[in-house]
Amino acid sequence: MAIFPETNLEGTKRDFADFELPLATPGIDRYLARETPSGEDAFLFGSFRLLPRQRLLLSGDEPVHLGGRALDILIALVERAGDLVSKDELMARVWPNTFVVQANLTVHVSALRRALRDGIGGSRYFVNVANRGYYFVAPVVREGNAGTRGSIHIAPPVLSLLGTIYEK
Repeated sequence: MAIFPETNLEGTKRDFADFELPLATPGIDRYLARETPSGEDAFLFGSFRLLPRQRLLLSGDEPVHLGGRALDILIALVERAGDLVSKDELMARVWPNTFVVQANLTVHVSALRRALRDGIGGSRYFVNVANRGYYFVAPVVREGNAGTRGSIHIAPPVLSLLGTIYEK
């Protein structure tokens, strides 16, 4: 049996509310995100730039505040733009080794729609296929190392896409 020395914790008792992380210097992420680090891809769609390895979404030069789960969903959808990503796949990726109900996914997708202003002003980034999953339907440009633009994915029009799905 191990014996641990006694420690007086009374003088060091702290409330978690007292703990603060140092604030990042404003603008740092913005300037780092303009050029993708070696080995990192950026995804451009609409007025947004997604940097998955930095876990950063920019609208123009401004960071978009997005929860971690919603960001995980966005990354999964953008990486497979134009393909159906099933709800089960998304839940397995966002909540690995955890049992969650589909309502959790719905809540985070809703937050993602609000952050992207999806459906406002004619912009549509992803669509839900009832009981199946989601399609990222906006055109996506993948920008690779040293700012070179790679493959361009142009999503098919939403109506023809949905027609194809429901014919299956």
